[in-house]
Amino acid sequence: MERRKLLATIVSFVMLFSCCFGINAISVFAADEGVFIVSSESAKPGEEVTVTISIANNPGIITSQLEIHYDTGLTIKSVTDKGLLKGTYTPGGDLTANPYTISWNDATATSNNTSNGVIAEITFTVSETATNGDYDIWVTFDEDNVFDINMNNVAFTTQAGKVSVTGAACVTH
Repeated sequence: MERRKLLATIVSFVMLFSCCFGINAISVFAADEGVFIVSSESAKPGEEVTVTISIANNPGIITSQLEIHYDTGLTIKSVTDKGLLKGTYTPGGDLTANPYTISWNDATATSNNTSNGVIAEITFTVSETATNGDYDIWVTFDEDNVFDINMNNVAFTTQAGKVSVTGAACVTH
C-alpha cells in the first residue's frame, strides 16, 4: 500500500513538473516568433473598407513576400505601403489577382529591420450583392521568402482578419 502511494506521488510530481515546464517552453518559443496580422473591419454592400496588414514580434528581417488571399465578394481597389519595412516595396500589379502578392527587399541593409506596426493598407470594395456575414482575408508566405540579414529563414505565424458585412437587403420570396 505504501508503495502505491509513493508511486502515485512520484507520477503526480512528474506530471506537474512536465506540464509547468512544457508550457513555459512553448510560451518562450511563441514569444520569439513573428506574426503577420490582418485586421478585421465592418462594411455594408457597395462600400469601400480598408484593412491593415501588420507585423508584430518582429525578430528581424530584411526581406518578406506575402500573398494576400480574400473571399469572393471583396475586390481590391488599392494597396498602400506604409513605409515601416525598409528597402524596396514591390506591389503585385494586377489588383484582380487572388492571391495578391506584395514584397519588401532591403538589399543594402546592414542590420535587420525589427520594426513592428502596420506595413500595408488594403482597400477593398464590398460587392453590391454581398450578403450579411464574414468575408475572410488571410496572409500566406513561402518560408524561403522571409529571411534575415544572414539569409536565414525567419519563423512567422499569421493571424487572419475579415470584413463583416452588415446591412445587406433581405431577400423575401
